[in-house]
Amino acid sequence: MAPPFGSSTGPLYPFGKITVATPGTPIGLSTTQSLGAQTVTGGNVPSTTGFGTPTTGIPAETTAGLMAQIVCNGLLLCTLAGNTGLTYLCFAGTASQPGSKAVPNSVIIALPPNTFFHFSFPNLINMFMPGMFVVDADTASNAIWVTAVIV
Repeated sequence: MAPPFGSSTGPLYPFGKITVATPGTPIGLSTTQSLGAQTVTGGNVPSTTGFGTPTTGIPAETTAGLMAQIVCNGLLLCTLAGNTGLTYLCFAGTASQPGSKAVPNSVIIALPPNTFFHFSFPNLINMFMPGMFVVDADTASNAIWVTAVIV
């Protein structure tokens, strides 16, 4: 796992280059996928903050359980020029209904090679968690650069 650059509190948090080794086997944007999302191989860096579930002890100082996911307002996505076929951003889904390029209503966008896309919501109150998404591809070794925009 690579050390994180940027900050999990913003304004930018790079996930780096995420490569799909096997088409149809989605890769998580982060090394941590929670909230009932399907079990997937993680990306390069964690998408959690230092916050967890408070336990006994000093409030806000003692934590346990799953770490809280970072939230962001947008994702910067850039597919590589050397990719062949499409690279997909999909909802992760759940263990019983996983998301991938094979599940049409889980696909958010299909990106051709050498494409930049800014996936965002205009209102600051419409935040989302990067752990909700996975990347899939038509061809093995297709890759995408991903950066979370945290406003």
